[in-house]
Amino acid sequence: MDKKQNNISASANIECLATAWKTPNISHALHGIVPPIVTPLTNELKLDYKALERLLNRVMVPGINGIFILGTTGEAPSLSPEVKLELIRLTCDFASGRIPVLVGITDPALEVSLELAGAAKQFGAAALVAAPPFYYQITQDELIAYYLNLVSKVELPLYLYNMPPLTKITIKPKTVRILATNPKICGLKDSSGDIKYLTEVLEVKKLRPDWSILIGPEDLLHHGLELGADGGVNGGAQILPEIFGTFYNAFRAGNKQLVRELNLKIQKLQKIYGEPPEPAGVVKSIKAALEILGICSSNVMPPLAHPDEQLKNLVREVLKELGLIS
Repeated sequence: MDKKQNNISASANIECLATAWKTPNISHALHGIVPPIVTPLTNELKLDYKALERLLNRVMVPGINGIFILGTTGEAPSLSPEVKLELIRLTCDFASGRIPVLVGITDPALEVSLELAGAAKQFGAAALVAAPPFYYQITQDELIAYYLNLVSKVELPLYLYNMPPLTKITIKPKTVRILATNPKICGLKDSSGDIKYLTEVLEVKKLRPDWSILIGPEDLLHHGLELGADGGVNGGAQILPEIFGTFYNAFRAGNKQLVRELNLKIQKLQKIYGEPPEPAGVVKSIKAALEILGICSSNVMPPLAHPDEQLKNLVREVLKELGLIS
């Protein structure tokens, strides 16, 4: 792609984001901390509206620049279509005019993804997020064709979601570079935990400076920002929203001392996830923490098992160390 084409792509993408966010003067990539929030559930495993409102209120602090629903932490693969649509509606309604909402639309069935994308547009979301369709081990060429077909049928800008531990497919750097030439694809959430991969995909920003590259694993957040990532999609940010938000703002301001102090707290939080952390365990740990903090229950959807007392005790001890409870 020549320089002229690249400038057109960048300009078109900025315009697309500005329209989606109803903000006329956006001239930069999405940056900062974007918590991938859990889906609060009642004991009957229905959406808990009041808990959702408490959680959304909790995360809307300086440095938190977006909310991501229906991701891994949100148990999206386990939720019914009805719960997903209701979650999109309620979250967008609550956040309207206050903070951008990113909606996960990952599904093996394209039509399901398109239905979720339509709901996200209807209710006022800012952007979509899609990991590779799971189950079949498709080729990179098939993956490129899939994403290009998807974005041709949706109205909102789309973030790629690289989550190889769960999808078993890596969106390879070459594939990212090809997809970045499409103006409706506006960034990448990388949850691979692979710094070499992150370094390679960050090269895309030379072609698309308007692109957002956000890092998933919070233990790598500081390193990722130093390498040039724009922010993080970190589950722990709903437990420590002020810490994560202030950490990001301190990093942007060049306050190295404060960054070091807050990063120590972020690293301490990692103890709740176990060693080594795995996605299902992370979901249960975060929900256990939010239950202890009085935000929502720790109920999870099948096939995940309810957090046991051993896990809750571990989480409780870490929260005490962080000064969140006595």
